Amino acid sequence: MVNQQDISELKDECLALERSERIELYRSIGRSLLHKDDIDRYNYLMAVMEDILGYPILENCRARKYTYARALVAYQMVRKEGQTIIGVGRLMKKNHSTIIYYLNLVDTFFSIPSAYRDVIDIWKQFTKKIQI
Repeated sequence: MVNQQDISELKDECLALERSERIELYRSIGRSLLHKDDIDRYNYLMAVMEDILGYPILENCRARKYTYARALVAYQMVRKEGQTIIGVGRLMKKNHSTIIYYLNLVDTFFSIPSAYRDVIDIWKQFTKKIQI
């Protein structure tokens, strides 16, 4: 088990590195520092969303149906489960500004439900399935 003193010493050692070395260190281990439970939860939520929609959610496709699905998953993780915007961005392989866009998009869905009935129906199915 890691104690507070070990963490403090490790932090001091990292800060003693040159800036370029710190950047390289972060790039090499940054993704591996994501918590396994967060990764498992993200994979589970994506699988549930794909099950509801009946098609895989492509990571790099900008078509509306894929963007909306990713936005709903990001919204669940940030607004309902308390994940950080940056953390969810790393999980989804998206910039944090994209996650902010997703959150605002879902807020728009909820503020004008009559215009986004199909998306609201998907959200209801999604939240019902993940509560089981």
